[in-house]
Amino acid sequence: MRVLHLLGDRKLPRDPDAEGSSGIVRAVLELARAQTALGHQVTVAATGYTSWKTEWEGVHLRGMPMLAWARWSIGGKTIDFRHHLPLVWLTRRQTFDVVHGHSYGYLRFLRARARIAHFHGDPFFKGQPGESLDLKPADLATIARVTDAQITVNQCFAREIERRLNGRAHVRVVHNAVDVARFGSAENLSAARVLRQTWRAEESDVVFLFAGAIVPDKGVIFLARAFARVAAQTRSAHLVIAGASGLWGRSTDRQTPFGRYQSEIEQVLRPAIESGQVHRLGKVAFADMPAVYAAADVLILPSIVREGCPMVILEAMAAGRAVIATEVGGVPEIVDARTSILVPPGDDEQLATAMGALLGDRARLTSLGTSARQKAAALSWETAALQLDTIYQEIERRKSRPEVARSGSEQ
Repeated sequence: MRVLHLLGDRKLPRDPDAEGSSGIVRAVLELARAQTALGHQVTVAATGYTSWKTEWEGVHLRGMPMLAWARWSIGGKTIDFRHHLPLVWLTRRQTFDVVHGHSYGYLRFLRARARIAHFHGDPFFKGQPGESLDLKPADLATIARVTDAQITVNQCFAREIERRLNGRAHVRVVHNAVDVARFGSAENLSAARVLRQTWRAEESDVVFLFAGAIVPDKGVIFLARAFARVAAQTRSAHLVIAGASGLWGRSTDRQTPFGRYQSEIEQVLRPAIESGQVHRLGKVAFADMPAVYAAADVLILPSIVREGCPMVILEAMAAGRAVIATEVGGVPEIVDARTSILVPPGDDEQLATAMGALLGDRARLTSLGTSARQKAAALSWETAALQLDTIYQEIERRKSRPEVARSGSEQ
């Protein structure tokens, strides 16, 4: 089967092992790799400023330049096809059985036997004030009309899409997965020891890790306030930050909202930074992240928005690490009391309490980490790829019925 995964204008790395990528892009790459192992011909495409092609683990990766001229104003409305038209042309030049859009639901005019919209994040998230990123009812209805299935990464989003579409959808859930062998390898431990020595973290110290973009959605300011309290009370706590406000193409200018947000976080953490308890790694290559997880004791994801199925949580669990996270979106579907501590979003006091509860309790850390690894082991990319196969086959059976085939030809 020939499968095309579309990332829209998201940053697609040419070397996924050496470069960093967002959680959504990483999930798509891993799904594509697993599908290739099952015998499919798989392409992952994104638009940007240059044209390029390469191959990674048998997956065809390609970047396509957007068309600056493909934007028109008609009747007071703006029609923007700068990123979409190159994808349309791709499906006209090459034959694909499945076009699979990831957080890219507008799949009209794309030629394929099956078209799928895959929601990795909250499709109804409004963004920061004034952004209005959420899908309007008409947009969601269009996506349902021109796609053959809608996939979400958690039950939470699936239920809401089904409710809003009132029976007009074909919603399926495919949770993200993780490569336990990569993140749980004993080979990571020697590199982890070097990292802890660099951070001057004693064996009895507890290293808390945040991994991701430093943006308001992730609630990093609440983590900074919580850790500032903890660090003021003990020198046995460390905070490692693997990420920056400039991840995934965002500007790092201190005068931008993201830059100012990062500056505010650094100001809150200033005393802990000066005491050597905060370690900022900046952007970290995917190949280096297993060692970072292994060097940490606890992953913290303090998001204030509804998460989908966070890759960082799954990766930390595969590394056998405890998790502290906010109880948002699909997070409760992949963790439980045996693997994590959940706290309300935007509550730095309870976050500090959760961190303090793990300080000096190595037995609990070990118990949480062991359970986390066991749970992660059941979430393989091969299983996720097989679930997609089932969905593809279901669409094929549905479309083979004459009445469905006629209906589909009218879209």
